[in-house]
Amino acid sequence: MARASGSLWQVSHVTESSLGTPSGTAFTKDRLLMASAGIKQARTTIESQEATADRSPSPIQFGNKNNTFGLSGNLIYGAHEDYLASLFMNAFAAAASAITGLSATVVAGSTNTISATGIATGIYAGDWVKISGFTSPYTANNGFKRVSASATGVLTFAGAIDPESGASTLAACTSQTGVSVQKMGYLVVGTTEKSMAIEEAETDIAVYQELLGAIVKSMNLSFTLDQLITCNFDMIAKSLVGPAASAYAGSYVAATTNAPIKTSASGNVFMLDGVPIAYMRDGNITFDGGRTALFSAGLENPTAMGVGQIKVTGNLTMYLQDSSFITKIRAGTSLALCAQAMDSSGSYGYVFDMPKLVLNPETLSKASDNITQQIPFTAQKDSSTSVNCMRIWKLA
Repeated sequence: MARASGSLWQVSHVTESSLGTPSGTAFTKDRLLMASAGIKQARTTIESQEATADRSPSPIQFGNKNNTFGLSGNLIYGAHEDYLASLFMNAFAAAASAITGLSATVVAGSTNTISATGIATGIYAGDWVKISGFTSPYTANNGFKRVSASATGVLTFAGAIDPESGASTLAACTSQTGVSVQKMGYLVVGTTEKSMAIEEAETDIAVYQELLGAIVKSMNLSFTLDQLITCNFDMIAKSLVGPAASAYAGSYVAATTNAPIKTSASGNVFMLDGVPIAYMRDGNITFDGGRTALFSAGLENPTAMGVGQIKVTGNLTMYLQDSSFITKIRAGTSLALCAQAMDSSGSYGYVFDMPKLVLNPETLSKASDNITQQIPFTAQKDSSTSVNCMRIWKLA
């Protein structure tokens, strides 16, 4: 008799036009780890406490259906957009049209500016931009950069420094033509429901199940030293159908073939208050969307999904090199954190941008060759940028 093999397990999804109604039958295949929890339905048990003459237990009845899905995966560019949109209850804002044909002058060193007529149109401090068009020997000016200040005809990139040496990564030059600058796309917290239908298939034994009205409840990102970055999603859903012997999807869209992003890729950097640092070892971020399943009397499945407050927390593990963070923690000083995650070629990736973090009391861990600080944090809404805890930039 055939037995299901985990290597032939398949999960796919399609967005919904409304909660519980798939927008079509073409499901996109997902890339996930074998450790993923998959689809699960838990039910409460209800039992009377009435007395019985023979000591027998009262009959058990089943209550509400709690439909869940757990996806564990590596961070892969282009693989998680629908899940992130569901968590943030919003759609990604597309990248702006590129400002092209610029004649640019670069001042490196402590200044780190690029100036050109029209270069700053629609671009503001805190934005991430893609710069292209610089030719040898000035190609170091190309790539993805965070704008620290914007003025008429001038963009400043205070974070364009090497995290180890502190030297500028820009190449000074004058009147270089054919330069382009483009503001990148991003995702911020909204209030629009973004649900999905999830199909789970044991393809070797033809067993299919489908979650309807699935929304992302929380996400955990883990940046562990010398490992692939992991990105885990926990979901709740309105209903579960199946199991069935045939697919719910009419067709499948292949998953992206982009490689998982590793923590040691050269484009990966943590920026604190806009400055790249070389003393971060590990980090993790948890985004709790405040979503709950709401039940009604007389119905076993949820009838709606509650929308609560978000909470973004995490932990930073940093090598102890001075007293600056101990001082900031004890003074109640907030800071900004950007976690940039790029593929090994530097062609695409994400920035997880949290402009205001409150630091919690640290713990020092001592080894024979180093001492590290474990610093928990909680993200807050930043009044200067109006970013609600976190913004995700897409770099491509």
